[in-house]
Amino acid sequence: GKKGIIWIFLIKLFKEAKSILNYDKIIKDVVVRTNFYFNQAG
Repeated sequence: GKKGIIWIFLIKLFKEAKSILNYDKIIKDVVVRTNFYFNQAG
């Protein structure tokens, strides 16, 4: 029924949100490391 469709939608949304959060963490990690290496080199 309709409840099943809503649950599937929510689960998909939650999984996408999780992957976006992970992506954000990875970008921040890369930025921090890049800054660290540049500071070491400079």
